[in-house]
Amino acid sequence: MSQKDVGRVTEIRMDIHYPVLPIDEDSIRNLYDTVWIQYCDSEILYFLPAYRIEEVDGEVKSFSRDSNYFFFHRDSAYGYFIKHLDSSAIPLKAKVDSILRIRGFHNEYTTRGLKYIETIRYAEKRFTEKYVYDGTNPNAYDSVFYSYDGSFNKLPYSFSLGLDSIRGAKMYKAQVIFKEKFHKNYNKVLPRVEYLFQYSGTDNSDPTTFNKVRDWLRKNGVDL
Repeated sequence: MSQKDVGRVTEIRMDIHYPVLPIDEDSIRNLYDTVWIQYCDSEILYFLPAYRIEEVDGEVKSFSRDSNYFFFHRDSAYGYFIKHLDSSAIPLKAKVDSILRIRGFHNEYTTRGLKYIETIRYAEKRFTEKYVYDGTNPNAYDSVFYSYDGSFNKLPYSFSLGLDSIRGAKMYKAQVIFKEKFHKNYNKVLPRVEYLFQYSGTDNSDPTTFNKVRDWLRKNGVDL
């Protein structure tokens, strides 16, 4: 049994779409991923995507998706990264900012370097703001769309605390658009691509994995 059984868990799903151009290929690969986040009081658990690829003589025989875990307390600078919940693994102490930026697709969106174009309003607190890049880098993105929804205000997650506060609604989706253009680093014309980051709350409040991770950390000497 858990030393401290958690109460209600709030679960958030973050979907990510990002295009990749492999060095030795001509076409864009559109990749999709999902990060699950569970909150309970001041404790936060990230389910980070991890992949297992089995190759034999250079040929991929199997491909599977799994999860690594990252557990930390709100406002703490450090948390614990866990590859898998078995006796062969050890909890790795790591900086929260580093793990979430590298593995959790975390970014604090701003309007710096952007020129406001228009607001597309669907309801009083549900709208999308369009911006264009306002700089001189020829390889930079062309436009950005930030979407807000006041119905997400109670979710304990934010793409931008500052913009949420000003708008009175939560930014739940960020789209970054690159138009088709010649890219000197690749020496070719790259097609239009879109990066998409979007989150939503879920109805799932099952604390089973949350409890398992807490118990595993405690058994491995972590004082929660």
